[in-house]
Amino acid sequence: MKFKKQLHVQHYGLFFCFLFSGLSLSAKDSETLVALQNATRTLSQAVDLHLTDAANPLVNSTVDITSEEAWLFFDNMKPSKVLSNYKNAIKINGAVIAPFNNCRLVVYKQGAVVIPHASTYQPLETFTATDFGGSSQKYTIDQYYTNAPITDIPAARRAALTDDNNIRSFKLKRGYMATFANEPDGMGYSRIFIADAADLEINLPIELSGKISFIRVFQWEWVSKKGWCGGTWNEPALFTKNLAHGDTQSDFINATWYYHWGATVGGSDNATATTLLNQEFVPEKWGAGGDVSAFYSNTRWSHLLGANEPDHSEQSNMSVATAIEEWPILMKTGARLGSPATTDYSWLYSFMNECAVRNYRVDYVVVHAYWGGKSPSSWYSDLKKIHDTTGRPLWIKEWNNGANWTTESWPSGSKGDHPYNDANAKKQLSDLKGILQVLDTASFIERYSIYNWVEDARQLITKNGDLTLAGEYLASTTPSLAFNSNKEVIPVWRMNVPKLAYSYSEANGKIRLTWTDPNGELTEKYVIEQSLDGANWSELEEISYATEYLTDVLSPDEIPHGEVYYRIKTIGCEGTIKTSNSIKYDVLKTEKDAALTLSYLKAKDDWSMYLFENPMNENAVITLGTPTYRNRYPVSARTRNVNKNSLELELKTWKNYLTGDYPAAFSNPDTVPFIALPRGYSQFGNIKLLTDTLLNVGKVWRTVTFDTPFEVVPVIIATQLTANDETATAIRVRNITKIGFDVCRKYEEGKTNVFEDISYIAATPGSGLYDDTHRIEVGITSNAAGVSYSNPAKIQFETPCNYPAFFGFIQSNNDETAANLRLKTRNSDGVEVFKQKEQTANNANPAAEIIGYMVLEMDTPATGIHSIVTEKSHTPVYDAYSYTIRLSNHQIINRIEVYSVWGAKLISASGVSDLDVSALQPGMYIAKVNGNTSLKFIKQ
Repeated sequence: MKFKKQLHVQHYGLFFCFLFSGLSLSAKDSETLVALQNATRTLSQAVDLHLTDAANPLVNSTVDITSEEAWLFFDNMKPSKVLSNYKNAIKINGAVIAPFNNCRLVVYKQGAVVIPHASTYQPLETFTATDFGGSSQKYTIDQYYTNAPITDIPAARRAALTDDNNIRSFKLKRGYMATFANEPDGMGYSRIFIADAADLEINLPIELSGKISFIRVFQWEWVSKKGWCGGTWNEPALFTKNLAHGDTQSDFINATWYYHWGATVGGSDNATATTLLNQEFVPEKWGAGGDVSAFYSNTRWSHLLGANEPDHSEQSNMSVATAIEEWPILMKTGARLGSPATTDYSWLYSFMNECAVRNYRVDYVVVHAYWGGKSPSSWYSDLKKIHDTTGRPLWIKEWNNGANWTTESWPSGSKGDHPYNDANAKKQLSDLKGILQVLDTASFIERYSIYNWVEDARQLITKNGDLTLAGEYLASTTPSLAFNSNKEVIPVWRMNVPKLAYSYSEANGKIRLTWTDPNGELTEKYVIEQSLDGANWSELEEISYATEYLTDVLSPDEIPHGEVYYRIKTIGCEGTIKTSNSIKYDVLKTEKDAALTLSYLKAKDDWSMYLFENPMNENAVITLGTPTYRNRYPVSARTRNVNKNSLELELKTWKNYLTGDYPAAFSNPDTVPFIALPRGYSQFGNIKLLTDTLLNVGKVWRTVTFDTPFEVVPVIIATQLTANDETATAIRVRNITKIGFDVCRKYEEGKTNVFEDISYIAATPGSGLYDDTHRIEVGITSNAAGVSYSNPAKIQFETPCNYPAFFGFIQSNNDETAANLRLKTRNSDGVEVFKQKEQTANNANPAAEIIGYMVLEMDTPATGIHSIVTEKSHTPVYDAYSYTIRLSNHQIINRIEVYSVWGAKLISASGVSDLDVSALQPGMYIAKVNGNTSLKFIKQ
């Protein structure tokens, strides 16, 4: 008969719930007898025949199983004993039973079950239509069905998936587990279906329907909760009694599963995948790295354990990040997965949270619990807390009533040396009974395996091969089946935000949008959106299954604010919408065939692209100026993808500022000048310049020699042109002479060297005009200066410079930490600059340095971005943190005056990016900005 089963919904606080569609479970008739006596039975129909006698359930009787739907249960006899006692009395279609050949003979709770399924049996059938319509395919156990198998899978275990991305329903026979995944390597949305009690007939949920690219089918075994942990125990008496191995110790304690911290089944001669009958073996990936081939070549075993005590330095000693990096190795096996086993549950919770972010499947949580002196109620509440926090059933993979390092009291002995004697044995028995009562009755406890080697008083098996009092009790228990479908956790996919990037295609003159989408086949479609102001968005196009898009470059006349923004929306198969980061490009007004191009760029803590209205000359070299202190974090200005049509710019802060509870966030874009000069030598007035590039600059100092020596020692200004590494760095120079200089890139402490290309300008001190009317000045400080924001180097220009574009650079190397130059103030008369270093090496104050500079006069404070700015965007803003006044659009202030409330003019300046008012006494003031806007502010 067939019936529908109403499933209970489990509400977990993290991220899982039950999702089923069209679920049907097929059951069969059942018959229970104490024993068969003088009988000949043929099981030709769908029936479960249970024999309950533990001593002799088949008395002068035979059973011939001729239907694949007929199962024979021995409720109280182990599989090995069934085989040795009744091999000739049990037949499959007239032939004697041959486990793993013409039948399965496996553990069922404390007994055994004979299943008439040959090794070639195909328990899974899939269909291309819902409700089991369309074409169908069948699948055997232990094969990896995928059209793109990973290389670790043995060739003999690979099979093509005929209906890749075309499966919508399936039937799974009782006694088997099937794993489906979106991606051909077993990743993506991954879900396990277990037919432990009845056949499953299911219309696939939306996450899998038409999206399956990986299938693996496993045999299911009906183990009880009780297991054993242990490998080879090298005691002579144990070898004599055949108790030296994990499988035989498990048998002695009547455990139905075991593990030994290894990847492959091992133990006695009977411990192989086709001879181990009384237990299920559970492989474990003990730690990071190592040979992983065994996990993909294993047969029969349906479960897999994560790392052993990664939170302990003397054990696998793994960070959460490393464990997360390793987790796909386990997922790609298709096995039912248990978390790394920890005693530090904060580590566990961090791991589970990271898995949730990445949509990694974790089917049960594994812990170790050596809790001495706890009451049974405390055991329950503490375990329940782990279950409630993680939302998973628990395996207690190592546990005992305390350990040799715990401090609870015992009748005799001391910490680390509690002997096995009558008094201690009675205490261990009493405590163990209370703990087992919790473990055996708590529905969220799926499995437990006691650890034997934590002092003689706590042992279950002695080194002489005898059971202790507690061991005798443990061996006598008959806990329930381990798996509880009411506690099964079905993953719910959390849609992740796609990452959008872009580039300029020189081949066709278009913007190429590209994105990475971690949602894979769970994305239904993408919506490409565009904005001309970063606030109001319009849809460009709706597309499916692509991860790039070409769009036309807009002309300056089409861009009212000089910037074009793009983003994509990912629409999940169930309707969830996730919006990517927005990216933008700016159009810079540049002159055609200009020998020198000078402008300002808006820089932020993400890559921004700038398109040149007219292409640069082929041999133009880009150099960046000095960032302001508008954002307080240390920054490294760098470019990438520099060509004649475009460049990309980013302000990168040091990695240690991007972690922790308050990661760095740039509240305002900066304005950084840039200059493009032809490669080679140039002359402006009495200033001689050399512009060039260097390839593959790294940590090691390298000497650069000029083709033609200078007559005086030049100033060096350098810029990073590539971004091969995400790490912020500082370009530093030293030993500058008339014939050359040394250069290197400095990193945060402990970072690996990566080579980058740089540009540099070598310019002799002096002044002149770089065109007919605009000044250029090159100079150098006479003394080391600029050690901090509060003690900057003050640089006075020889002649006032309207709207100065400032290019400063550290010329010396008086300490070894990575550091860059920052601009504190800037006006037409001069600047204040200071050295700002990264903080991972030490917190010592930076050494003062010699500072060189080049400053160029500009016509207007415009950034070089073609724009029409609204009145609102000129709003003056007071920054109480730095005691400065600036414009909200970060442009140069033409004229600013600060008055007291009584009308007295206190400060005035022209052509500045911001005004420092830190010298004012606390009180209220009024600033008049650009002649037509006022700002009232309070100086604290």
